[in-house]
Amino acid sequence: MTEEPCKCPENMREALPLAAYEAAMEGRVQHVRAWLNAGGDVNATTMLSDKLGPGMSLLAAACYQGQADVVRELLKNPMTHLNTRHNTECGMNCTPMYIAAHSGYDNCISALLTSKLKGKIARHEEVNDIIKRSLATARCPAQREPHLSRPNDPQKRPDGVTLLPWKDGKQVVWDYTCAATLASTYLHYSTRESGGAASFRESQKIIKYRGLAHCYSFVPIGSETLG
Repeated sequence: MTEEPCKCPENMREALPLAAYEAAMEGRVQHVRAWLNAGGDVNATTMLSDKLGPGMSLLAAACYQGQADVVRELLKNPMTHLNTRHNTECGMNCTPMYIAAHSGYDNCISALLTSKLKGKIARHEEVNDIIKRSLATARCPAQREPHLSRPNDPQKRPDGVTLLPWKDGKQVVWDYTCAATLASTYLHYSTRESGGAASFRESQKIIKYRGLAHCYSFVPIGSETLG
């Protein structure tokens, strides 16, 4: 059973003090931590009337200035919402991920992508659940996260494998990946073709699981996100 996708609340306004906001913008982790330990809401936002626009949260402010240490500190809090929307000079209804990608801060993007918070986990789980249910509809049952290995090859744990042969007498193994379209790491691929970032990530998955090619038919499944 998968987790429900993160349903972030409407941004709280006039709840984030200027001092805490500036601490996040300037990378002062201890000040941010102190404010939260004193009972501050990690998802609070403010009505600052500067160029960033209203309703900026601590996470969005840190991503805007590339303060990865603050981002990592905020992501330690299980109540942090990854998908709150903010109106900034980057655009309207921007998530922290979009803000970090637009500003080119790979360190913040990496922290967000590797976060164990519910938003990212729910997305990955939901996609794999859709794949498994689609296969079941086609009368091909599947197993999630199997342990697969080959001689002289480290054990692999892709996202799923069919329990029946699917193509050329082989079971299908799949692994899902998601790339941030505007991250500088993938921008070269994104500007060359639509879906270029996802295609690049898929090619990396093919290399990772090439040791399974003799026994399984491997299918990488890539998608992209703007945040």
